[in-house]
Amino acid sequence: MHYIALGTELTLGKFVVAYDFKWSDEDLDRTGIVSETVPDNLYPYALGNTLYIGHWVHAHYRVTEKINLSLFGMVDYAKWMSEGVDTQKNTDDIRTAYGFIPVVEYYPWNDLNLRFFVNYVGRIYDYSSYAESRFEASDYNTGRFTVGFVTPLGIF
Repeated sequence: MHYIALGTELTLGKFVVAYDFKWSDEDLDRTGIVSETVPDNLYPYALGNTLYIGHWVHAHYRVTEKINLSLFGMVDYAKWMSEGVDTQKNTDDIRTAYGFIPVVEYYPWNDLNLRFFVNYVGRIYDYSSYAESRFEASDYNTGRFTVGFVTPLGIF
């Protein structure tokens, strides 16, 4: 496995944006997304030569001392780089996943590390035409609305 993860962050006053890049070239499919798509009857062993590439962006803006707005966005690519295993293979692309998470946070007290939040987690899974026709994979979306609070545990 060859893995690279890089990231950077830029702060402009109340506005902060961060970017992460992840690249994972796997001789055996450790991540498992491609292995979950390709059926065992086509290739009953551990899949090899998979490639995963991800781009993540996180931006947040501190509107006031008590209110913070955030937006996470991501795109992840899953590829099967293997040659000769499937004679019908016409592309390396298996799946592209998109995600987005808008967040509103409220910090009610200045002297207490506690915040309340509300967010929506949306995901879009888009399979290549090869994966759809050959493996009967189908596109789908997921979404979840969340309300909660975050505070550190004061154990020590």
